[in-house]
Amino acid sequence: VIDVSSISSETVTIGASGAGSATGTGSTGGTSSFGSHCSATGGAGGQGADGYGGAGGAGSGGNINISGSYGSRETDATGQGGSSTHGGSNEGNKGGSAMAGQTYGGGGAGGWQSNTGGAGGAGLVIVEEYA
Repeated sequence: VIDVSSISSETVTIGASGAGSATGTGSTGGTSSFGSHCSATGGAGGQGADGYGGAGGAGSGGNINISGSYGSRETDATGQGGSSTHGGSNEGNKGGSAMAGQTYGGGGAGGWQSNTGGAGGAGLVIVEEYA
């Protein structure tokens, strides 16, 4: 809980999606934040070639800080992206590029062989006011 009685406005930043990669680990998504009060790192994009899905990000500075789950890798298939608290992960695509994260903060699915891993999901900031 943050006492905002002396704050007239605050900057909210929504982290951009992390990109998938065709040859290695995808890039990590941008950090989402509510001013300097609390933040959460972005999830990782999925890997190409070996099929690992991207991991979810991690919260910090809040009353409740939750991390997303790690992505997975399937044998002879592509891995799922890591889940966030706002939904499950997505499947990879053995025949082409992997799917992007389908939920806020979700990791992208892993690519298969020479296909690109999916991008991670964009960030999310929820602000609630209590009177």
